[in-house]
Amino acid sequence: MYKITGSKFLLGTTALVAALSLSGFVAGQDAVPVSSDQFGYGTKAVAETNLHLDLFGGGDENGGIYGGAPSLTIPMGDSLGLQVDGIAGVAADEVGFAGGAAQLFYRDPQTFLVGVSGGGYFVEGYAQYAVAGVVEAYLDNVTLEGLAGYQTGDIMDSWYGRAGIAFYPNPNLRLGAGVSYSDENELGGDVQAEALLTDVPGMALFATGVFDQQGALGYGGVRFYFNSATNLMSTDRTKQAGEATLIGIHRSLSRPNFFMSAASGYGIRQISLAAGAITGGDGFGDIIGGPSDPRNPENPNNPNNPNNPNNPNPGLIDVVQDVLGNLTDNTALQPLTDLVDALLNPNDGALSALTGALNDLTQIEGGALGPLTDLVNGLVNTQNQALEPLISSLNDVLAGLTGGVPTGDLAGGLLGGIGGGGDSGLAGLLDGLLGGLTGAGQSQGLIDVVGDVVGNLGDGTPLQGVTDLVGSLVDAQTGTLSPLTGPLNDLTSTAGGPLAPVTDLVDGLLDTQGQALEPVISGLNAALGGQ
Repeated sequence: MYKITGSKFLLGTTALVAALSLSGFVAGQDAVPVSSDQFGYGTKAVAETNLHLDLFGGGDENGGIYGGAPSLTIPMGDSLGLQVDGIAGVAADEVGFAGGAAQLFYRDPQTFLVGVSGGGYFVEGYAQYAVAGVVEAYLDNVTLEGLAGYQTGDIMDSWYGRAGIAFYPNPNLRLGAGVSYSDENELGGDVQAEALLTDVPGMALFATGVFDQQGALGYGGVRFYFNSATNLMSTDRTKQAGEATLIGIHRSLSRPNFFMSAASGYGIRQISLAAGAITGGDGFGDIIGGPSDPRNPENPNNPNNPNNPNNPNPGLIDVVQDVLGNLTDNTALQPLTDLVDALLNPNDGALSALTGALNDLTQIEGGALGPLTDLVNGLVNTQNQALEPLISSLNDVLAGLTGGVPTGDLAGGLLGGIGGGGDSGLAGLLDGLLGGLTGAGQSQGLIDVVGDVVGNLGDGTPLQGVTDLVGSLVDAQTGTLSPLTGPLNDLTSTAGGPLAPVTDLVDGLLDTQGQALEPVISGLNAALGGQ
């Protein structure tokens, strides 16, 4: 499917702006002089109840955007007016959105307007709301515009504002420009053009371009004004001075739609950026985008990504966290890994005072035990080498075990998928594990197995004090965390626990004398002990 890009549509928008400006220049040769009361509107804030409807389409870096935006304006006495705005459509080619707003204002059509406005929109389950104050000053055929507000919701909390100027070369052509600001988009700008077609009462063409640090949005369309002056039954089209003009409509009847008036600060541009993030583009505000968003776990620069190049100097705790994450990702044990991370994270975990120091001690570059981390990282975290394929396959096994897949099928799949056949080294390793998977071995739980491995690793080394402390914390019977580790140990007990195959598998890998990884652990113990 052809996708509209922002740059292509902006070219069309620029052409439309130029065409509207040219038509205004031609029409301006016999323009009607500007007067605040030339059509009998008087000095009321809103001369009469009226409606205008925008039908728009355009695009930016996120794809196409199109929809409609109606506005109903009602007089509230001579000096006050109320406008109710709506908007609905599709952004980023596929994401639906809708919103509503209200504006209450005091206006003297000859001099100025002040008002307050507020509203909100919804885009694919995300809601964003805003309130703002508005002011306009009328200087003959020039309008000075100001807006300042605050927005909050699912996307961001931010102050925003816009300052602009509009110039009417003739009463039926408006050219405008402005600068805007929001915390997310920072400085932005916009250009606008609108031309009322005198041959079609109440119909105008408009085009807008919005620019900010995220990119650019261009859109345009048709605007229909419904009021007594545009009614074909009551309009004398042979008398130009008897028809409504654009400047008269803008100052005595309606106001810009709330969602079209803040450029990149709030409204249609923001809706498009949010939709782009939802569909996997760049992240926007609190919406996490696709892999290009640094907050996306799949982004290579995300700190939670084990292949993160921005952390080229991990410590042993970092490596262990990565392995646990890879091992339990998308399994029933993932909440346990999250809990372990909350405890052990060297930066902000509950035990960071201990794990942070250990992580610094074992950093690959500069840590006293850096070679140990380098060895372990090379074993478990090198893509498609050493133990990394085994860990990935164990993740599949865990997902199967916790999803009710028969143990025999899992073991057979592991032998065929990882071992590559009965003659391979890994096949031999897994043959040694089958006894555990079918229930053989001493009755124990996963916490017991991990405790044994940690004890074997630190026994008789400078780290023995650390491993003893870990044991006093997590021991399933007497540890400080036994209310948590005890039930987990029972759940994974080889004596009838629902997750017993997990314990058998881990025990077979790590704690079987002379098999699997036990020699590696013994070797690491010797290295730590300086033997």
